[in-house]
Amino acid sequence: MGKRYGTHWALRGVNLTFEPGQVHILFGENGAGKSTLISMLAGANQPTEGCLSIGGFEGAFRSVNDARANGVRAVFQEFSLAPNLTVADNIVLGDEITGVFGVLNKSAAREQARALIQRLGFEIDETALVGDLPRGKQQMVEICKAVRAVPKVLILDEPTASLSTHDTAALFDVLARLKDQGTALIYITHRMEEIARLGDVITVLRDGEMIATVPASTDESRLIELMTGRQLSDIYPVPTQSVGDIRFEIDNLTTVDGSVVGANLSVRAGEIVGVAGLVGCGKSELGQACFGLLKHAAGQVRLDGKPCRFFTLPTPLRVGSGTALQIVNVTVWH
Repeated sequence: MGKRYGTHWALRGVNLTFEPGQVHILFGENGAGKSTLISMLAGANQPTEGCLSIGGFEGAFRSVNDARANGVRAVFQEFSLAPNLTVADNIVLGDEITGVFGVLNKSAAREQARALIQRLGFEIDETALVGDLPRGKQQMVEICKAVRAVPKVLILDEPTASLSTHDTAALFDVLARLKDQGTALIYITHRMEEIARLGDVITVLRDGEMIATVPASTDESRLIELMTGRQLSDIYPVPTQSVGDIRFEIDNLTTVDGSVVGANLSVRAGEIVGVAGLVGCGKSELGQACFGLLKHAAGQVRLDGKPCRFFTLPTPLRVGSGTALQIVNVTVWH
């Protein structure tokens, strides 16, 4: 299967089989062709050459509805939700429950959505407007839509990018059940720990070409070499620059709202320190606390070894009768 835009082949010569009850990881850098491939599998795009077969169907899906009718469902990074409708309305959208004379049965839709949400282990209010939900909850609504009926093939594109730790665990439980029920799962992720936990096989794409299909147990360094076409030592050379003294340090920092508790961190001159974690882990709040946007209940912040305090002005400052200058959330270091 392949896809060409003008004279450029975004994807070419891909031959893959997705087995029932198997998690098939698609792995590659941005631009490798992963999104192009799944868009054709889900009916959102049509191939320039090649075809696919599932059940008694062989050819190319003409639309997303065509793919769904053949048992293929997808959860893309870009949501297809109606923000002015409720969670329940979105879950049944396109396959609404009707009563006498074709009138929509709203109560039945809510009951079905509530039962589905509970079965999946998600925490969503089926009566809430989707437009009022944070992105992580909207992601869960998309997943509910996709698995309302057990699909033959389920495609998930970076599904945990917006999910909290709790919701990620719930999603993994859902995928395990679908796998046991015989669904073929196509999963795109850049998170190596998810590959080890979920994957059975991995197909590596690079520059629009299929490089290899290997077991999910393949060593991480080997996967990176397949993905980039270079040795790991060429990508990550041994750093030669030495770091200096500690410039910034937090010691047992706790915020008033409890979003950060007992945090310790130090950053040296010439050093980049990364703070990582799932949605809701507190990394954003840690940064806000360092900058003085969240009040400290305990602990200390030191700059060049000297303790410092923050004073934040929450009220906008205006100059003159017009708004010539507006300063919001000014932070003063002492």
